[in-house]
Amino acid sequence: VTRWLALSLDTVLNGQVWRLLTSAFCHSTGQFFHIVFNMLFLVMFGRELERRYGSMEFLAFYLIAALVASLAYLLLDMITGSIVPAIGASGAVMGVLVLFACINPRREILLWFVLRVQIRWLVLFLLVMDLMPALAALTGKEYEKGIAHAAHLGGMLFGFLYFKWNLKLAPIFSKISPIKLGSGGGKKKSGPKKRSSLSVVGRSKAEIDRQV
Repeated sequence: VTRWLALSLDTVLNGQVWRLLTSAFCHSTGQFFHIVFNMLFLVMFGRELERRYGSMEFLAFYLIAALVASLAYLLLDMITGSIVPAIGASGAVMGVLVLFACINPRREILLWFVLRVQIRWLVLFLLVMDLMPALAALTGKEYEKGIAHAAHLGGMLFGFLYFKWNLKLAPIFSKISPIKLGSGGGKKKSGPKKRSSLSVVGRSKAEIDRQV
């Protein structure tokens, strides 16, 4: 299954464009803690973003962040000539993390459940850790392999631009997606209360009694 869904430059250029998204829903079976921390970050920060923006908007954001991350990875592959396939949700999760940090830059988290740090400094650290290997790859130098640094950077860039430009994706996404979700992200106005069937029946019986 992974072989059919993983991201690689040659397969996408041959028309298998679904890999741009499906690769974000696969993960290496040999890196258990990697996916654990990915999903932990997604739950920690994604739930608050979903409440803020609504389910449809957050879903659109996450999928497009994954798409942009995949395109960034393929772009670096085209430049460097690399043909290594990629899988994992890290690019999309990085987009979630950056968007959360843009909204709450001073929010403190417990890194490794021990070190208290503001999330903006964590994002800056991750940005440097991904940017250095990507720049090394562009200059033809040796860089850390086994991690899709370009995908991370792509997701982070999209998260920042989404916040900077105040993008709204749900109206577009809802037109092309068969998935229908609640908008969320705010209190619903309470309309007139529906009469219960029991009360209607009760009033009808009373009217009948009066007529008799």
